Amino acid sequence: MNQVVLDNGKMYETEKVELAEKVFELKNKNDHWGVVDLLLAAWAKNAPDEVEAIQLSINDYKENLIDK
Repeated sequence: MNQVVLDNGKMYETEKVELAEKVFELKNKNDHWGVVDLLLAAWAKNAPDEVEAIQLSINDYKENLIDK
């Protein structure tokens, strides 16, 4: 179970706060691709249906390129 962090009257799950801290840490190290990878992994974890839809779309696009 995720704990909740209270900040200025807003509640945040600790997992999201830790993600934000890691993003800022990587950003400050100028690891831009690390930030992108971390955010994409978080998005894939939170929205697997969207990820699958995009993968299908990419596969269709590649197939259409090969057919031409």
